[in-house]
Amino acid sequence: MATTIIISIPPDRLAAYCPNNPAPSAAALQPLALSDPSDHVYPQIHYLLALSKTEHFGRAAEACHVSQPALSTAIQHLEEELGVTIVRRGQRFQGFTMEGERLLQWARILAQDWECMRQEAAQCNRQLTGTLVSARFPLRWPWRL
Repeated sequence: MATTIIISIPPDRLAAYCPNNPAPSAAALQPLALSDPSDHVYPQIHYLLALSKTEHFGRAAEACHVSQPALSTAIQHLEEELGVTIVRRGQRFQGFTMEGERLLQWARILAQDWECMRQEAAQCNRQLTGTLVSARFPLRWPWRL
């Protein structure tokens, strides 16, 4: 049975939860011009990070709840969009290219920024999203042993 806990954090304290992401500048708030209006890059970043974690196309696809060909195609489209080979391919996953390793760092930053943006949006709706971990420890004091 899952329990949902909603915690409200004032906007001035939100920076404490996303210290690497200060308030965006006015220039950063300008809309981006995308090459294709239907361009959805975040799933491709998600797939790339899953591949990095599992180092296996099939397991990465399973973790992302997509088919292996769909995951592979999405990563190929990302490579085409960026104009660089990210993944060394053969019969199996052979690792990331040197350029791919550098781009993985950016993918991790983008994923972290995305999560902070989601938290900011939830704050606008007066909700905090994320994972709250709590633990219960047995009370056994040394003098009671």
